[in-house]
Amino acid sequence: MEAPEVNSQLSGAQSRLQSQEAVYQASKATYKRLLETSKTPGTVSPNELDLALAKQNSDLAQLEAARAAYKESGANRDYLTIRAPFDGIITARNVSMGAYVGPSGKGSEMPVFTLQEQKKLRLAVSVPENYTGALSDKSDISFTVKAFPGQTFNAKVNRLAGALDSKLRAQRIEMDVTNADKKLLPGMVAEVHIPIAGDGGAFVVPSKAILNSTLGVYLIVVTNGKVKWVPVTAGRQADDKTEVFGQLNPGDQVVKTASEEIRDGSEVKTTPAKD
Repeated sequence: MEAPEVNSQLSGAQSRLQSQEAVYQASKATYKRLLETSKTPGTVSPNELDLALAKQNSDLAQLEAARAAYKESGANRDYLTIRAPFDGIITARNVSMGAYVGPSGKGSEMPVFTLQEQKKLRLAVSVPENYTGALSDKSDISFTVKAFPGQTFNAKVNRLAGALDSKLRAQRIEMDVTNADKKLLPGMVAEVHIPIAGDGGAFVVPSKAILNSTLGVYLIVVTNGKVKWVPVTAGRQADDKTEVFGQLNPGDQVVKTASEEIRDGSEVKTTPAKD
């Protein structure tokens, strides 16, 4: 970008710096000559020597100030050059040659350029609170995109937010995706498949087998021909199956479709399941 006033400020700062360097060199030379002369007793008074030293130090301070001003003007001019933070492709250009640009809100709402790095993409997902306990750093996941049906891509979790979003009640995770062939495009919507490890103390039952009554959440278990309501805690749910926690044992007979009409302690008849 071009800004004539910035270049003028830099030229003025450079001229002041050169002028101050000349002044300092002169005062420095004067002090040295007086110092050499003062070695002969009675030639130079101590007060005159002190004044020369003070003048040299003052000119040196002015020189340092001029150098700082010149560096500041140079730094301002560097803002006119836009440097890409990484290698990539400019996918959008919102200004043309000769157009005026400025800070956001002053006629430049859009960025000057949009730069995309396509060899390595970032996949961001918000994971619901119920499933955050099964995730860890470096977890492997797979995902698909509509542009390539039937093809699966892989990624690895690299960053966890470490906190839940107050609105979604979900944790944001980010994954880096290697895209050397540039098949995937930035902005694509991905369907992510995150493997969730099961809990050793949990049982998986049909969702309809869970009884949500006014007294709590139960499973209806049949033992020796009698019904027993077993209090449970529901966990994760997927594909019409729900993870439950409670006083259950392997081999317990559970009613597939729970109903409050099946009262606790009532007698029922069971029939063996058909193959």
